[in-house]
Amino acid sequence: QIAGIGPPHPLPHLPSNQGGDEAVTIRNAVDSDAGIEASGQSCATNLSLTLLTQINQAVAVHGTRFDYIDPLQIQTKEDRSIWLRTSAEIFSLLLPDSYEQVVQHLMSLVTPLDPTFHIDLSVVQRFAKMIVASGCDYRKVFQKRAAVMKDPHNTVVWQFPVAGFPQPTTLLSAGSTQYVFFHGTSEEGCIGILRCGKVLRSTTDGVGMPPGKFCLGFFCKAIVGWPTQQQTAAAATDMFFHGKNQCNVVIQGVAKGSHYKPLTADTHREQIWLQRYPVIHSSSKDKRWCIREDVAHITHFNLIFNSDEDWGTWQGV
Repeated sequence: QIAGIGPPHPLPHLPSNQGGDEAVTIRNAVDSDAGIEASGQSCATNLSLTLLTQINQAVAVHGTRFDYIDPLQIQTKEDRSIWLRTSAEIFSLLLPDSYEQVVQHLMSLVTPLDPTFHIDLSVVQRFAKMIVASGCDYRKVFQKRAAVMKDPHNTVVWQFPVAGFPQPTTLLSAGSTQYVFFHGTSEEGCIGILRCGKVLRSTTDGVGMPPGKFCLGFFCKAIVGWPTQQQTAAAATDMFFHGKNQCNVVIQGVAKGSHYKPLTADTHREQIWLQRYPVIHSSSKDKRWCIREDVAHITHFNLIFNSDEDWGTWQGV
């Protein structure tokens, strides 16, 4: 049994891709202070004794350091899968004893827990498994009480604030516009985000970038300014139901800058426009946004519960 909680064994970094001056110029520079720890050891197909030992270490000794990786080393889906392979293996092999205390901690931050509101506990359990697999110090990251919100479509949102996540590495002028973004991902993607403390850039093959061009940001939904609680619940739910979202966790954060809206919708061109603008608002039907990684930081993790049952009149706490 895996009884403790701790960080996954850090993976060796992939060889850097030379070239792509535009990506290197705008690339953020958190590498020096984000706690990269390359081990030089290969990924094992199964959990090794070393992995088990590290998982059993106490969380307290790890602080809130993140295993940030140079985006140029995880440009493709294959590179990203290699980087997250050990975390994914840990996730698939975790037993309840290893993440139950994380579940209890998350539940303790949600008040009041009205027994008339039915939730799917497996949603909380899977989020707890992502936290454990990422090595995130959950007690330091999740300290504040969660807001509980309900939208008109029988969906309840638990909004967990986070502490200690990396701030933007490019600070723009005081008059910059603020954008609150909502990003959907897979369980593997969520593990990666928890592990490095940033929303990962899109992969070049996922976006269809031309040869020699690199992604600088991620796609999301966004609201200009500060949303109300109802707007937040609606935006998080909207992202949850988006066709490309693959789990019950929607990442929320803030970006600052000024946006540009191209006349035509094209994912790879929107990434290229990020060389000149920090935020792009697409002309596509889904009204997506594309935000450059260096101007964004994560503020909340939204846990989404959807049910056809009667949720009563509880609107939030």
